[in-house]
Amino acid sequence: MASFLFCLPRFHTNAAPWVRVLQEAGHKVEIHCMIRGPTENHALLDPRIHSQSNWSVRLGGSTADDRRLFPDFRNLADAMQSADPDVVIVRGLTRWFMRMAALAALMQGRKLVVYDQESPNPGFSGTWLRRAACRVVGIPHFTSILDDAVGRSMGSALQIPFGCAFEAPDTGRLSGRDIHWPPRILMVAKYRQRKRHADLLTALGKLAPAHVFSLTFCGEEASEADRNFCQELRSQADAAGIGDRLTFANNRPHGEMPRIYGSHDIFVLPAIREPAAVSPMEAAWCGCAVIAARGCGTRTYLPAGDRFDFVDGDVDDLARALSGMLESPVGLAQARDLCVQRISTLASDSQIRDRFEGLLI
Repeated sequence: MASFLFCLPRFHTNAAPWVRVLQEAGHKVEIHCMIRGPTENHALLDPRIHSQSNWSVRLGGSTADDRRLFPDFRNLADAMQSADPDVVIVRGLTRWFMRMAALAALMQGRKLVVYDQESPNPGFSGTWLRRAACRVVGIPHFTSILDDAVGRSMGSALQIPFGCAFEAPDTGRLSGRDIHWPPRILMVAKYRQRKRHADLLTALGKLAPAHVFSLTFCGEEASEADRNFCQELRSQADAAGIGDRLTFANNRPHGEMPRIYGSHDIFVLPAIREPAAVSPMEAAWCGCAVIAARGCGTRTYLPAGDRFDFVDGDVDDLARALSGMLESPVGLAQARDLCVQRISTLASDSQIRDRFEGLLI
């Protein structure tokens, strides 16, 4: 069996399925990060958190997304030597932490792989150039953004899908579970303007006179800003005439999410320009019919056709997609089954395992 070391800004929940699949296949997995996320799924392993170096402090490194946040190189290299991985996977090469981890891996003669969340087949761009340059020196890239076309250019990347963060689901059972009627709609997202909760409220307000439904917002209400945001959403729901249909399910641990997804029928993510949203895939794995913005990076994990998407930022088109799901329980059950079938075809445990094991060659 092999050993994999992931170097990530933080152990995001979207990496948890890879950990589960690799561990179940008998492989050793370690995660090295700079920040421990308060709402991430650490049930499978506890990530090693590196201390920020003095140089990083002087340069002003702060959040996990800050390129200047990095550890002491000697400590990082010693930790990698102790882990002794067969493969080191770094999250891009724009952050100093990732560059240092890549350098340490190369100095120690380890297999280095770069992971990004860009198109597997990009046009000529910075992404294309970075991948092409790495390929010349024998460093492969993979991405979790999927494309049916197989990339053959120097700037293309292997596709390794996101998987199911929960216990491997029984797709037959999910397809057979009862649909609630009136249907229950769910949105899972942080309380930020860019997630477009208000768009969903506006769209549902347009449909409320003709359709009966309930709506749940699920997110992290951990700060005064979050609480104010939720209060504003309550006011917007009242103004849209659906205040009595809205409930909140905040601050739920990730282990409780299968039950929350499974108790709803329709999942909606109205956020636009989402590079790699995981919640739509989790919802599909748990038996929801899913609607996402057409430009969402993980849109290809859903069935083709405008039943399952809408034009980014177009509230009327979002209402159109929702209306189709609210017409009948038979149609909604069919949409749910198509989502389950699509996600299980694209992102099975065996596909993920085989592609990671392919990196060992």
